[in-house]
Amino acid sequence: MAGATFPGAPIILLGAGPNLGWGSTVNKPDLIDVYELTINPENDNQYWLDGAWYDLKVRDAAIDVTFFGPIRWTFHEPLYASVHGPVLKTKTGAFAIRWAGMDEMRTLEEMIALNKAQDQNQFEAALAMEAMPSINYVYADKAGNVAHYYNAMFPKRREGADEAGVDWRGLVPGDRSDLIWHDYLGFAAMPRTVNPEAGFVYNANNTPYEASVGAGQPVAADFPASMGIETGMTNRALRIRALFGADTSISRDDLHRYKYDNSYDPASIAAKATQAVLALEFEPGSDLAAGQEILRRWDRSTHADSHEAALAVLTAAPFVVADMRGEPAPDLRQTYADAVAHLQKHFDRLDPEWGTVNRLMRGDKSWPMSGAPDVLRAVYGEIQDDTGLVKDVAGDCYIMFAEWAADGTLSARSIHNFGSATLDATSPHFDDQAPLFAAEQERVLPLDMALLEAQKTADRRIGGGGGRSGN
Repeated sequence: MAGATFPGAPIILLGAGPNLGWGSTVNKPDLIDVYELTINPENDNQYWLDGAWYDLKVRDAAIDVTFFGPIRWTFHEPLYASVHGPVLKTKTGAFAIRWAGMDEMRTLEEMIALNKAQDQNQFEAALAMEAMPSINYVYADKAGNVAHYYNAMFPKRREGADEAGVDWRGLVPGDRSDLIWHDYLGFAAMPRTVNPEAGFVYNANNTPYEASVGAGQPVAADFPASMGIETGMTNRALRIRALFGADTSISRDDLHRYKYDNSYDPASIAAKATQAVLALEFEPGSDLAAGQEILRRWDRSTHADSHEAALAVLTAAPFVVADMRGEPAPDLRQTYADAVAHLQKHFDRLDPEWGTVNRLMRGDKSWPMSGAPDVLRAVYGEIQDDTGLVKDVAGDCYIMFAEWAADGTLSARSIHNFGSATLDATSPHFDDQAPLFAAEQERVLPLDMALLEAQKTADRRIGGGGGRSGN
């Protein structure tokens, strides 16, 4: 199979093989509980539980610290634990933490099982191991099955506790052992969308209750509130629903075009932020007033050749990122004024082409980019203080299109944002994929050894011995 991985991982984390493939995204159900402990005023190493005092478990943490040269010192700090889990003693009280996946060591085994799966039953059997604390999976196979699994290790919390006033997302009373969970709900309890009538599934870090359109999706009322399942829709999810949901026959070209869609939905945070700017009052003739006219013309696109996107994205991106991080929204007037001042200072105009500002950088090379935070052409950048350019640092990084023909033969195209030699600036593969990535194109993947050998640029023998040094 072929796909993407992380340095050090001995398996494919997402990709496709002869029979099936999958992608994954982060999901955020409530998997952590914080218990507020009542500490004995006469013994701060005891806590109250079920009408009695219990001793905290205490062990020593020896921390070696090097100061200068050979000078070292070992500091000792106590580590505390209750029956709930690790305990933190703070100025505001003592709190125990319990989370899904604590003491779980089989995550790699589950990933190996996913890599070895030959059909949907085996793929689901791997998920049923429940060794992966949380991650969404979008699945497809050569038989034509598609599915979305809102995969997580859901704590088996006490039924009815939330109706009785226990807030699992807040502080949980630490004096009741019936609120300490010891197991998980099981694979059957997982929200999923399997072969819906619409014929497609998706996830873009959004609620599992919106994984397709029409019948065949999970219904919120069927899942207890104690699972803490997210209900929000990202802009990417809104755009997928609008694009795919309105298309009754999605071609290969449609799929490719939709993936690289760079627009914001009218209901998105970015669209609402820029619309709010239009309601502000500024001195006529000022740059701030001129910027409003630019935002009024913006069609919510973030294409590289847009003359309105630079001001719109610089204004809206802080609101998008704050929402993703669960942080308070910034001040609208100040954020907009900062965007106006930035463009005037570094580009001497309020409407430069977005691709002039938004850049894919690799070494001393740079390419214009379409896209922005939380669009399907996902691009998250860091503003460079010296040039004012936005250096793209996150978002799209590995893209793969996999297709099984009628006879079951797999073909695939993929692209990485830089190349396969990410740490070796002397390698031709340090940046050889970057121009294609910026141009929203992919390369054909060689999926057998003969094709792979025909495309190799050098040999490298791992572990020494013969062979040429290369990539």
